[in-house]
Amino acid sequence: MSLVPVIISAPSGFVPLHLITAVRGDREVRTLTSNEWEASHLRRATRPYKRFVFLKESTAILDPEGFWDAIDGVKGPSWLFAYPSCYMAIYDSKSLLDALDAMPAPMSKEDSITMENGLQRALPYPILWPEISDENAKRVDMIDGKPELIIGNDLVEKAKGTARCGKPGDKRDGVCSHYLKRFGL
Repeated sequence: MSLVPVIISAPSGFVPLHLITAVRGDREVRTLTSNEWEASHLRRATRPYKRFVFLKESTAILDPEGFWDAIDGVKGPSWLFAYPSCYMAIYDSKSLLDALDAMPAPMSKEDSITMENGLQRALPYPILWPEISDENAKRVDMIDGKPELIIGNDLVEKAKGTARCGKPGDKRDGVCSHYLKRFGL
C-alpha cells in the first residue's frame, strides 16, 4: 500500500509540529506556511502530487494509527468530513484543478467560505467520516479568547474559525449564536 502524501495548510506562518509528529511512516509531508487562502495552497499541492491529503493547521490527530489506517485505506479521492468539509480531503489533483479553474479566486474570508461550499458540490467525492459535521460538533472551546466550534470523532478533531448554522443574521465571522446556545455559552 502506498502512503498518501500530506499537505498541511498553515497560513499562520508557524509550522504545526503537532500534526507533523502525528504523521506515521515514511509519508512525505509538506507544510505551506504562506498567508494565502486555501485555494492557493491547494493549487500549489497539485504541482508535485497526483493525489494527496490536505489538512489544516487547526487539526488535531487524536489516534494517529487509526487515522492513517483510514486515510491509506481509501483508494480514490474522498472528503474527510461531511459538509462543510473545511477543504480537508484526499484530493485527486486533476479533478481538483478542474474544479478550481471553474471558480473565481477567493479575495476574502467570505469568498473562501463560498468556494469551500462550491468545491464540495463540484467534487462529489465520497465522505470518509460522514459523522463529522457542524451539526454533530463535539464542543465549543475558547481559543485565544474566541469561541471555536470543535468537530471530529475519536480519530481527529478540527477547530473551526467560522461556523454558521445558516440562520438569518448569523453571517458574521465566528461561531454563530445557534451553536453557542447548544453548548451553554
